[in-house]
Amino acid sequence: MSTSLAFVLSLIWVFLLLGTTVLNHLKGRSPLFYSSVFLLAVYATTHLISINWLLVMPAVEAVKVHYLFYTAVQIVIGVGLFWLNRKNMTLMMSLAICLLGLEAILNFAVHVDRNVMALNFNAVPNLTDSTQWFLWDIKNVVATLNNPVLIVAVVLGKVYKVDTTDSVELYDIVQNVEHFVKDWEDSALKKEVLMLLDDSADALLHWGDGLQPHLLSGTLLLEKAIELSYYEPDRTNCGRFARFMYWLRS
Repeated sequence: MSTSLAFVLSLIWVFLLLGTTVLNHLKGRSPLFYSSVFLLAVYATTHLISINWLLVMPAVEAVKVHYLFYTAVQIVIGVGLFWLNRKNMTLMMSLAICLLGLEAILNFAVHVDRNVMALNFNAVPNLTDSTQWFLWDIKNVVATLNNPVLIVAVVLGKVYKVDTTDSVELYDIVQNVEHFVKDWEDSALKKEVLMLLDDSADALLHWGDGLQPHLLSGTLLLEKAIELSYYEPDRTNCGRFARFMYWLRS
C-alpha cells in the first residue's frame, strides 16, 4: 500500500470514528459513545507510537517488534470493547471482538513466521517480503475487514428493551406494539404476536388487583411479542433489511 493511500484511508477512519462519536453522544448511547472515544484514543496513541518509534527503526529491527506491537493493540481494543459493552453486547460487537482476537492471533503467527520459525516449513524464517505466503494474506484480509466491522459495531445500538415496571406504561407499550403490527398482512406470526399482546394486556389489567405474578407475566408476554415483531418505538416497518439490522443489534 502506498503512503498516500494509507494517509487517505487513515483520514477516512478518523472522520468515521469522529462521526460515530458525535452520533452516539446525540443519541445518548453511553456504552457506544465511550467505545468510539476509546477507539479514537487507541488509534491516536498507536499512530503516535508508530510514527515516532516503528517507522524510524531499521527495517530489520522493526520487523521484530511490529507484529508483536499490533498483537498487543488488538488485544487491548478487544478487551476494552468487551468491558465497555459487557452489559449491552450486540451480535455485531461480538463479531468485532472475535475478529480482533483472530487478528491478534494472526499477527502473532506472522511474527513467529518471520522471526522465529517458518510456519510453511521453510528451512529459515520468512524474513523478506519475497517469501510472503497466504498466512500474510489472510492476516491482511482480516485486518482490512476489521475496520468497517468496528465502525458498524459502534454505530448499532442494542435493540429496544422494556425498561419499566409501571403497569400503565407497560400497557401503553402493548398498545404501541399492537398498532405497529395491525397493518401487517394476515399470517401465523401476526396472529401469534396479537395473541401475546392480548394476554399481556389482560395480565397487566389484573395488576390493579395487587397480584405481582400478573405484572411479571404481562411483562414477559410483552417482551416476547416485541422480540417476534421486531418492534422499536422509532420504526414504522418490518422489512427484511430492518429485520437483518435488528438481528445484528440483538
